Amino acid sequence: MKTSLKIRALGALIVAAVCGALAPAADAAGYYAQQGKIYDANGQQVPIRGISHYGFNANILQPQYLWSMGWKEQIAQIKALGFNAVRLPYVPDTLYVTTPVDQLSYVDPGKNPDLIGKTPLQVMDMWMAEADRQGLYVMLDFHSVSNDRQYPTWFVDNSADFGLIYNSSAYTVDNWIRDLKFVAARYANLQHFFAIDIYNEPNGIVRWSVGDANMTQTKNYWKDAAEKAAAGVLAANPNLMIFVQGINGNWDGVENSNIPMNYGEDFQPQRYQPLNIAADKLVLSPHTYGPDVYVKSTFSASNFPANLAADWETLFGQFYPAHPVIPGEWGGRYGVGGDPRDVAWQNAFVDYMIGKGMRDSFYWCYTPNSGDTGGILDDNLQVRTDKMALLQKLWGSSGTSAASIALASSAYTVSQSAGSVSLSVNRSGGSGAVSVSYATAGGTAVSGTDFTPKSGTLNWAAGDTAAKTISIPVSNATPFSGSKTFTVSLSGASSGASLATPNVASVTINGSAAAASAGTLALGASSYTVAQSGGALTISVARSGGSSGAVSVKYATSNGTATAGSDYTAASGTLSWASGDTASKSFSVAVSNTTPFSGSRTFNITLSGIAGGATLGTASATATINGSGSSGSTSTTSYAQPYIASFAPASGPAGTAVTVSGTGFTGLSGVKIGSTAATFQVVGDTQLKITVPSGASSGQIALSNPKYAAWSGSAFTVTTGSSSTGSTTAPTSPGTLAFSSSAYTASQSSGMATLSVARGTGSSGAVSIKYATVNGTAVAGTDYTATSGTLNWAAGDATAKTISVPLSTAKAFAGSKAFSLNLSTVSGGATIGTPATASVTINGAATSYTQPYIATFSPTSGPAGTVVTLTGNGYSGLSKVTIGSSSASFKVVSDTQLQVTIPAGASTGQIALFNPKYAAWTPTSFVVK
Repeated sequence: MKTSLKIRALGALIVAAVCGALAPAADAAGYYAQQGKIYDANGQQVPIRGISHYGFNANILQPQYLWSMGWKEQIAQIKALGFNAVRLPYVPDTLYVTTPVDQLSYVDPGKNPDLIGKTPLQVMDMWMAEADRQGLYVMLDFHSVSNDRQYPTWFVDNSADFGLIYNSSAYTVDNWIRDLKFVAARYANLQHFFAIDIYNEPNGIVRWSVGDANMTQTKNYWKDAAEKAAAGVLAANPNLMIFVQGINGNWDGVENSNIPMNYGEDFQPQRYQPLNIAADKLVLSPHTYGPDVYVKSTFSASNFPANLAADWETLFGQFYPAHPVIPGEWGGRYGVGGDPRDVAWQNAFVDYMIGKGMRDSFYWCYTPNSGDTGGILDDNLQVRTDKMALLQKLWGSSGTSAASIALASSAYTVSQSAGSVSLSVNRSGGSGAVSVSYATAGGTAVSGTDFTPKSGTLNWAAGDTAAKTISIPVSNATPFSGSKTFTVSLSGASSGASLATPNVASVTINGSAAAASAGTLALGASSYTVAQSGGALTISVARSGGSSGAVSVKYATSNGTATAGSDYTAASGTLSWASGDTASKSFSVAVSNTTPFSGSRTFNITLSGIAGGATLGTASATATINGSGSSGSTSTTSYAQPYIASFAPASGPAGTAVTVSGTGFTGLSGVKIGSTAATFQVVGDTQLKITVPSGASSGQIALSNPKYAAWSGSAFTVTTGSSSTGSTTAPTSPGTLAFSSSAYTASQSSGMATLSVARGTGSSGAVSIKYATVNGTAVAGTDYTATSGTLNWAAGDATAKTISVPLSTAKAFAGSKAFSLNLSTVSGGATIGTPATASVTINGAATSYTQPYIATFSPTSGPAGTVVTLTGNGYSGLSKVTIGSSSASFKVVSDTQLQVTIPAGASTGQIALFNPKYAAWTPTSFVVK
């Protein structure tokens, strides 16, 4: 046993009288307890102004709300609000699951880029290190053996429950102690890692120790298990404090059996069966809640809430200050959406704690998605100032300063181009050292985009009354018009200082950009040049000066000295831009070398018909074609090496029209099949039409110009019979390109949407078309991957082409969302058909479920067949109800009322509700008679 508390306390008081501070207990390593308080290794008291931040214990195995917040931002805000300690629950899955957290739940990659691809344990490593860096004391809480629910015991040996834990097998007491020792040692180098809560809310079959004649299985004795766990933790890390929770229920005939209680609330057996854990390392940590969590009979008493203090004193208060008594969970909705009595309950609890001198606790919880309590943040992630005021009352002051701290102004204005804005904070009154925390919060101005989020602490030394400055960087990386705002809040004034008005300031950023514009559409140049043998001229149209809204412009060619159909192929169409799209668009004009000419010829390019509010810039240009033919006896024509890429068909009788694709066909002087000359037509430099001559025999197709020759890689097979095509057959149309359907549907879980684009009414020549996705209710980067590109068809190719758009399954949603794809910019003479736009509907992979909450159930006992009525909320979508280990039939009357029929063979136990995402249990058992 350690030196007695009484002797050590007396020694400490003597030292305090001399030195003004408590010294560390001689036999304690690291943190230690004395006279109901916790001290660090330097003898400085550590007041516990704590908050619980759960998530590592849930099926997402990471802090909640990383889909809307940054993890470092959360830690900074917790500290800025005045909390100095965090209770961080975890489960075995947190240590052993290797699936990246961004696959377990959606994690905003913009706010949490460093978490993408990390395992839960790696994320917890990062979280612990950052909390330590920011000076937050951390207590790790072994919350359950399961990430699905709060399991009553710290071990699992029931095969029916193996699926609740990470390895689907028995989880032994030794496994539990192994995992406690693992985290104790892993974070031993972190200065502010001060405690482990060894197990959360042991309940059900759990007994304190001997005393219940109906429970003789020692494995269910909490006292023995807690002592073994404490020994293991302290062997791995002797610096830590050991937090031990109580049990629930009155089993041994010695306790006061008339007090209703929550899980983890009852420490009465500690009086006559005390824990054999060193007193300087032991903290008793009850969990207590008001009517928002579990409605006790005492809440309906005529003298409520005055009747509560006596129960708290009996259940746990009697042990202070022999031991620190630090509630590990308490809280509720505090009048917003819950039982109206909760306000009186929380107020009474704070008054009781203050009256006892027990100002240390961990409030449940930080984020708002705890169904029965809500959080310090509301559903809009705004701070509940009423809850914070209650906590600040509990924390009180430890100094003598009467300082008042406030911002110099409630409103500041800054230009976006200024680079930063400075806010002044004034102190008035008092003489001691004081401090205050501050933190930014986004409004219409976006944190991390329009300004750099900041939080921290301003400090005044004793006697210092000079104003302090908060400097916040403002970004001009993305200029905007108009104005945007964010706020800066003060909180957590220390040493008895108070916050005066104003303690919140609004900062207005005046944008540096002109009002949003649709932009200007213009040709890339006023003149273009292309060689007659070049095959095609590509024209670019740019959007500049703005990108607001969808815009379009029409284009067309017209003759100059060059003639459409002879020197070039007439082109016309529409170019389109989606809102925000500033990429240049282009179209092609085919140039013919069928009849080479010398000198140069011109045609015109004109833009017109602009739509969407854009303005028209350079709208006309002249295109010059430099001829490839001879000019007099002194000039020679330039010839290219022809190349045969493919030909179709591969066989046929005399008279068959064969289409040859490749390059260098301009200027051909002869074509043969085998040794027989064939008639031909040069459609373009990349396409050739050949008519199989009479008397021809099978052989390679040979092309020649005055300088070069080429042969096909395989022979054309001449067959007998007649052909339906002849040498007079005109070339077909390049065709029309359009979506096969105007509407497509895909399941989010499939991971891919596939669309088809068809080529109809012709297949002459090589053609192409561009495509791009456009947001609707589905958003690129969140629901699908933005996709754009070009589809290509070779000459003679009329097969449909597909577009694949990846769908995101990272964050399942309910219902449906939609986006669209647009076709634009065809080449090769093809036209855009209908539909040119197709919608894609994504059917969500998840049903929307809420956390069920049980407020009351009645009756509380009865035989099989009894219909039990539960009230609360979140009952829509329930998939399963159990009592103990037995499944029960149920009827959802409404989202706030449920009827459960007790099944035959059921035994006494909690009623549990399940939907595919959440679960809830009655705080006490239904007694089967």
